[in-house]
Amino acid sequence: ATDPSLRARLLGVTEVPDILAQINRLGTLGIEVHAQVVIIPKLNDGPALAKTVHELASCPAVSSIGLVPVGITRYHSCGLRTVTAQEAGQMVAWARGLQRKFRRERGVGLVYPSDEFFLLADQPLPSARAYDGFPQVANGVGLTRLLLADWARARRHFTGGAGPGRPMTLVCG
Repeated sequence: ATDPSLRARLLGVTEVPDILAQINRLGTLGIEVHAQVVIIPKLNDGPALAKTVHELASCPAVSSIGLVPVGITRYHSCGLRTVTAQEAGQMVAWARGLQRKFRRERGVGLVYPSDEFFLLADQPLPSARAYDGFPQVANGVGLTRLLLADWARARRHFTGGAGPGRPMTLVCG
């Protein structure tokens, strides 16, 4: 979150430096920023997320904004919860609207929801072209699309391919 009080709450501290000033400083040093926003339901989604994305988009140094759902194990004790399928669908729809706007203004989508949102919402992944060169792949945005493309290329090299009587195992991590 770019809002200082919300950011402090998310980080569990009382004071935080101005993240936008830090990002802008990086820009003045010639550093390109690929931001990631970890979405925590009922905490930094909704209006707080819209504000964060708007403010990040206003920073010239920010080249992409990845949106990822919070990852919570069964061992957490922080009172948070994961994103629901319905919330994931809403996130995908919201981000697609932003992408259309940014494509008109900048020629790229700028905001990229992670694969988890599409998979959780049971929606098809975007085409490879929609990822604009995969600037957020290190944050899990587009990895599944790349895996599917790699598999499509690799399976052509198998004589006879997979099918009845010819089981194959695809191992990935």
